[in-house]
Amino acid sequence: MKLKLIALTLALAAAGQAHAAGTVDFASGDGNLFLSVWDPVAQTSYSRDLGIDLNSFAPNATIGATPTFNSQYETAGYTLSFTADATLQQYLSTANTANLVWNIGAGDNQGSGKNGYRFLSTSPADYSTVSSQPNYLVKSFNDNVPNAIASALAASGTSSLTANAASSYLYAGDSSYSNNWGNNTSGWLDTNSLGGSNNFFFMTPSSSSNLPTVKALVHQFGYTDAQGNFEAATWTLASNGTLTYSVPAAPVPEPETWAMLGVGLGLLGLRLRRRA
Repeated sequence: MKLKLIALTLALAAAGQAHAAGTVDFASGDGNLFLSVWDPVAQTSYSRDLGIDLNSFAPNATIGATPTFNSQYETAGYTLSFTADATLQQYLSTANTANLVWNIGAGDNQGSGKNGYRFLSTSPADYSTVSSQPNYLVKSFNDNVPNAIASALAASGTSSLTANAASSYLYAGDSSYSNNWGNNTSGWLDTNSLGGSNNFFFMTPSSSSNLPTVKALVHQFGYTDAQGNFEAATWTLASNGTLTYSVPAAPVPEPETWAMLGVGLGLLGLRLRRRA
């Protein structure tokens, strides 16, 4: 792996840590989710370890097998929120917010065998687009940025940092990461603008094949309601820096649906009385 010089002049700030700082790296085999916000024009960025590991979402995902997922994150009405820490507040106060984009990622690139090459990623794209991702490109998702961020957070004992392009891999907009996992996404991006919402996906190779036509196994978080409609879970980064993961509440039946149900029950009751 080609090394780049990492500048040591960083704006680091302490923040609440649900897990130990510095665990967003993919080499650990179970990286934490990390949020990145950056300005591709000014080439500055903010990154934060969210303290929730990949296994919390996909505890039993293995190559070549149908994975299982933590039902907590796909339960109707479930929400999880992170308020902006001091570092993000400062970053937003000086940044041109119209330029900002953001994403969330987590990974495991141990390379082979059980639980190798697993990733969580946001994207404004829908399932039909993201599910076109080939196996070989999933295996190529770049780890330079998360590994550098993990090292810096561990060394400082903090859970967030800011950086610029001179900081190389600490800058989230670096070409090795940026909005497309280092140019390894297939027809989709993983970012949205500040105030926007992203869908949330898990992906892993479906087999050991590297043929371009073999697609990765992709799962979109959410649930299918009683009417058969898919309700997508989303991450939203508000303009004040509050980050929220939310699963839509179960839809309330329309009045006409209740009316039809009432008619059906009435007819059923009438039939039972006649039989009696």
